[in-house]
Amino acid sequence: MDIDLELNPFTPGSGLRPPALEGRNDQIDAFDLLVARSKRRNYDRGMILSGLRGVGKTSLLNYLAHHADNQGWLTISIEGRPSTSGIAAVRRTLAQELSLGLRRYSRKQ
Repeated sequence: MDIDLELNPFTPGSGLRPPALEGRNDQIDAFDLLVARSKRRNYDRGMILSGLRGVGKTSLLNYLAHHADNQGWLTISIEGRPSTSGIAAVRRTLAQELSLGLRRYSRKQ
């Protein structure tokens, strides 16, 4: 398959938002369905995104998190590290973000 590199909007950038999320419509549609089902308390099994470095996983996650925030979901960004200090950092971040989210959403009620 020949790809015209000039027309490809992808340029690796460690989570920088690309001009377009090309080729991700299936994942975006699956997430939209997950959101719609969850509103009806018909919980799905979630999603797993995988791929090589630089293919746009972080950009897609950022897009989905923004979409989830707009739907009233609480989103938390956590980066895991394979060490004892990494476990503590994840727990600390999770506790802080859940506390902030609890305060934010309790004010809306």
